[in-house]
Amino acid sequence: MNPTKPLIGSSVLLSILLVITLAPTFNSELISTSSTVTEENRIAGYFTATLENWKGDVLYDSGEFGNLVPNEGLECISDLLFGTTECVGETIFNHVGIGTGLIAPVDADTALGAESGTCAREQDATPSLNTATTGVRLTSFSVIFTGANCIGEVYGEVGIFDQSTSGNMIATALLPNTVQLFNASDTLTITYNIQNVN
Repeated sequence: MNPTKPLIGSSVLLSILLVITLAPTFNSELISTSSTVTEENRIAGYFTATLENWKGDVLYDSGEFGNLVPNEGLECISDLLFGTTECVGETIFNHVGIGTGLIAPVDADTALGAESGTCAREQDATPSLNTATTGVRLTSFSVIFTGANCIGEVYGEVGIFDQSTSGNMIATALLPNTVQLFNASDTLTITYNIQNVN
């Protein structure tokens, strides 16, 4: 796991650390233990992207690449976890959108730079939880974009949303390299993973 990948909810974790640090030292051992657990058990999110032709030949494999959780994403996480009301109408984040934008995402983003107008978002309604590796919990979901719907554009960005159109964006990233589907039978698989980092 690449330790430089951005952390999902890192601001929340830093806030917790700050509260623990500033709290009265009634029990220094407890404070120390809490800080250690917070630092060693982190949550990280990352994408992978794979382009294949009709024969199953891999034309492009991105490897793992990190995500940005913009301000809107953190607000939605806060709502879903703690019941705050910063995010509007949030629901389950299991839609993936792709776009042709090539500008690096920033914290203020609420949408992709140039989401595709012809290649609709795809949904994975059954994300998986993989606990096969001791000490690691990995939640992931994958969607497949096909050349039949997405031919003719050059894609450079990806985002995770809670609706098939519009909605809230919880995470986004630029693809390491742009990709293009040339034939109707080409497939672009985008996978989003969230796992604990020990």
